[in-house]
Parts: sequence; structure tokens; C-alpha cells
Amino acid sequence: MVSPSKIFKSRIFVLVMAIIALAVVLRTTRYMIEHRIDKDSVGYIYMAEKLAQGKINDAISMNPRMPPLYVVLLALGEYSGLGAETAGVIVSILAGTLLIVPVFLVSRKIFGDKVGLVSAFLVATHPHLIRLSTEVMRDSLFLFMVFSAIAFAVYAADYSGISRKWYLSGAFAGLAAMTRSEGTFFIVAIFIWILLESAIHARGGEIPALLKRSAGLLICAVAGFLLMTVPVERYLADTPSRWSIVDYRISGALKSFTAMSKNEIMEKEDR
Repeated sequence: MVSPSKIFKSRIFVLVMAIIALAVVLRTTRYMIEHRIDKDSVGYIYMAEKLAQGKINDAISMNPRMPPLYVVLLALGEYSGLGAETAGVIVSILAGTLLIVPVFLVSRKIFGDKVGLVSAFLVATHPHLIRLSTEVMRDSLFLFMVFSAIAFAVYAADYSGISRKWYLSGAFAGLAAMTRSEGTFFIVAIFIWILLESAIHARGGEIPALLKRSAGLLICAVAGFLLMTVPVERYLADTPSRWSIVDYRISGALKSFTAMSKNEIMEKEDR
């Protein structure tokens, strides 16, 4: 086992910390030079202020399909006296900076130290990511949650047994879904990933053991996802919120498909 002192003395660790420090400087400087409020940002701030005042229904009524996590973080800032706008900027800068960590870990795991460092540096210095990290928008937080879920999944896949990292991957996927509705797609991606991995390894035999492992991985990931999302969805059920674990575009498409199928069956019966 590597001792903490050796980790802190590691050249890689020092370089990553330097890149993180650079990211903080670039994002803070960008905000000080220029910052603007998008029309969506105004809506987030308004919702956060209403939440901080205890007017939950009024806040949600403005955008019933809005996932709750980002607005709740802004509301905590407003309630603490920091201000919703300031809290939004802090969340974006922190998330945009911390995005370096999962990107580095995934790149390093797959391609090695050099590619990991280059990837971290690109995240720290990319103009678009710097801009996103200084706005009162959900994008930086969403990217951090998604890449954290990917990082845990990549490290979990390297374990021969059932790693608890699949649970953490699902949990971060749940947090991503509570930031932007597109986060729900990631749990579907995990399901496809596990199926493909099972299909590849099935050629070597031991199918029962492989199916048992795949089921365990999927249960861990889904459990982490549901633990994060279901209590929130249940809590919001008594409010005007229309946010759901299943993205409304998916549920809408399924309803349309089901309705079309029923109409086709009825037409055939009429014929």
C-alpha cells in the first residue's frame, strides 16, 4: 500500500494540483473581467429566492420540469445570506475546477499518466469550459456529475468481482439526473455497458457466473441511482413539479409509440 506521504511527494500529484490551481486562477480571472446573466440564470435565481422564502410551489410553478439540485444549491446560498447569484457562481467555479479530477482519472486509467495530464490541462484551459464555469448555469455541475459517474464506472469495470464503485457510479448518475434531465440516459448507458461486457466475456464460458456478476453490477448501479432520485421525486409529488426520474422526452416518446400501436391495432381490427 502506498503511504500518503509518497502520494503527496508524487510528481503526478504535484502536477495535477498545479493544473487545478491554474484552473481556479483562470476561472476567477474570467469572472472578474467579464460576467453576464443569462435569461435562464434569472429564472434559476428567482426560483432559488422563492425556495429560500419557503414558497416552494411558487418556485416550482415557474418551471415545473426543472430538475431540483442546482436550484436547491442556489437556494441554500440565498438562505445563508450569500445570495443566489453568488452561490451559483461558486458552484459553477468549483464544479468546473473539480471536473479536472474525474477527467484525469479516466484518461490516466485508460491511456496512462501523460494523456491523463494532458486531458486535465485541456479541461483547465479550454475557453468554453472556463466560460461555463463562471456562469450561473447548470452545465458545469452536470459535467462534473457525469464524468464522476464515468470515472467510478471505469474503475469498477477493472475489478473482477462486484465493486461498490458501481453503486457510486449510479449515485453520481442520479445527481446528474437531478441537475439536467439528460442525466437519466447515463444509467441506460451503464446497462448497455454491462450487457456488452457480458457478451464479450461470454465467449470464454462460465455463463452462469458471468450472469450473476452482471446482475450484481446492474443492481448496484441502479440502487445508487434510485437512492438519490426516488426520495426527491416522492417529495416533489405533492408540488406542481413535473420532474421525473424518466426524462419527459422519453416518456413522451413511449406514450406516442404506445398510442400509435393501439391505433394501428384498432385500424387492423376495423378492416
